[in-house]
Amino acid sequence: MPKLPDTLYTDRGLEFVANPLKEFYAEKGIKKFETSSKKKAAVAERAIRTLKTRLYKVEKKYKERLRDGQKEML
Repeated sequence: MPKLPDTLYTDRGLEFVANPLKEFYAEKGIKKFETSSKKKAAVAERAIRTLKTRLYKVEKKYKERLRDGQKEML
């Protein structure tokens, strides 16, 4: 099972403040912080963007390899 974070930074989106999640955070010992600035959760948004960029590069490389393999088969 993957390790859960010790700390979670979020904006005030409803998906992060629902009661079932509050119970989950408490049960797992996760400290949650909400931002109230206009910058929202800039750290999280940047991490998501970085992850998407890396996944795109992997996907692109895989598709190129697949295409090359198909050419060899012909």
